[in-house]
Amino acid sequence: MQTVSKSAGWFKAYLCNRSNLLSSYIPPSNIQSPGKMRERKTFIYWANVSHTISRVGGERFEAREILFQPYLINVEGAGVAELLFNTIQAADTDTKSESYKYIVLSGGSAMYRGLPSPLERELKQLYLEGVLKGVVEKLSKFEISIEDPPSRKHMVFLGGAVLADTMKDEDNFWMTRQEYQEKGARVLEKLGVTVRKLQSLFP
Repeated sequence: MQTVSKSAGWFKAYLCNRSNLLSSYIPPSNIQSPGKMRERKTFIYWANVSHTISRVGGERFEAREILFQPYLINVEGAGVAELLFNTIQAADTDTKSESYKYIVLSGGSAMYRGLPSPLERELKQLYLEGVLKGVVEKLSKFEISIEDPPSRKHMVFLGGAVLADTMKDEDNFWMTRQEYQEKGARVLEKLGVTVRKLQSLFP
């Protein structure tokens, strides 16, 4: 809401506790569990130029929590911290420790304020349980760094743009419309993509 309020002058945000106006913002990090999030009686009210009034309560905390606990919206699967942990642990042994030191958040979902803190906390807990087998003393040697650069919302596009400019003269890196019309999806094989595996992922 603060982002919305700053970017649109005609938004006015008020943090209310039922009928009482609160003077301070309650950060999501202060909400320890989904149960407590739902019990919160604090709401944000805002009105736009058309005089439409909307109310957002625990959703402003829960939206970010869904990334870590998909079951909150009845989705089965691992949260973002567990997915990241499993990905790094599946890498080559000599790259695992370095991978934890160079985690960079990107994409629209990374725009949640304070996202690196809970992500780092959960990664440390997963590392403690899955790698250190609960030996807390060894956790002090575990190095982790998570960056959330200001441009993270568009970093995927920016990275693709840089790569495209770098490879613009490499014919093997590109496919033409004529190639696609002649070969279809098999044209991807020139890029090292096995079409059979691709079709199994997207039947």
